[in-house]
Amino acid sequence: VLRHNIRNELQTVIGYANMIAEQSDGEIKELAVGIADQATRLNSQSEKARQMEDIVNQTGRVSVDIKSVIKEACTPFGEVVEQDAATVTALAHPKLPVAIEELVENAVEHHEGTPSVRVSAQKTDDIVILRVSDDGSGIPKTEIRILNQGEETGLHHGSGVGLWLVKWIVERSGGDLNYEVTSEGTEVE
Repeated sequence: VLRHNIRNELQTVIGYANMIAEQSDGEIKELAVGIADQATRLNSQSEKARQMEDIVNQTGRVSVDIKSVIKEACTPFGEVVEQDAATVTALAHPKLPVAIEELVENAVEHHEGTPSVRVSAQKTDDIVILRVSDDGSGIPKTEIRILNQGEETGLHHGSGVGLWLVKWIVERSGGDLNYEVTSEGTEVE
C-alpha cells in the first residue's frame, strides 16, 4: 500500500513538474525539469523496492537457460550490449535476469559517452561464470566496500538499490560476486 501510494503521489509530482516545464522557460523550466527527474528516480527506486520484496520472498533455485536469460536482460538496451554466451543451463534464483539488467543499466546510465557493454557466460567444471564488462569510469570503491560489508549506515551508504539487488540475487543463486575496476572499465563476475 505504501509503495502504491508513493508511486501515485510521485506520478502527480512528475505531471505537475512537466506541466510547469512546458509552460515556462529559463530557470523556472530548469527547476521544473530537475523536480521531474528527481521524482522519476524516486519512482524507479520504489519499483526496485518491489523487486527486492520479490527476491526476498522467492526461495530456491530454478534451472535457467543462461543464453535466454542474458538475451531477456539485454533486450531493453539494444545495440549497446554485445552478448556472448554459451548455451548452458544453471541453477539460479528466478530473478537472475534482473541482476544482469541492473548491471547493464548501471554501465549505460553512468557512462559519460557511448557505452560499450559486454555480457558473457561460459561453463567451467560445475559452475557457470557470468560476466558484465563495460568501458566506463567504474563503480566507486565506496559502493563496492559497502556491498562487501553487507550493510549501510547513516554515514556510509550506497547511491541506490540496484547493486544490492544484484548481490542478493547472486547470493540466493549460490554464487559469488566479484568486482574488478580498472582504468579500462568495470567487470562484474
